[in-house]
Amino acid sequence: MKIIQLGRESAAEFWRLRLLLFKELGEVADDTNPHGLEAATRAYYFAHTGKDLVTWGVPDGEQLAAIGSLSLFERAPYQENPTGKEGYLFNIYTCPAFRKQGFATAIVKEIIRYASDASIKRLWL
Repeated sequence: MKIIQLGRESAAEFWRLRLLLFKELGEVADDTNPHGLEAATRAYYFAHTGKDLVTWGVPDGEQLAAIGSLSLFERAPYQENPTGKEGYLFNIYTCPAFRKQGFATAIVKEIIRYASDASIKRLWL
């Protein structure tokens, strides 16, 4: 399995998998096409990728089979985290046809490795 870090060119796939996640959770009805949410999501992705948003995916040809994101932020330093660097894991999703193959687990492990290398002391789910 190959896990890749996604760049700005992956905005369409970020949105596609996020929409699938929302539909599966019942947050967006199957028969709706949320153009406003899509535009806002793409704007967020472009504004934050390469700054305080890091996203990984498992490719399957031209599309992604799975995705996971890490939003980076800083808090005031405290005893257990003197750097104040923290991260929020979100958008962890695997397309139904690719489940039970360990894709989400591998992405979460990659996020944890990245966080450790970047001295991020706390991750939130």
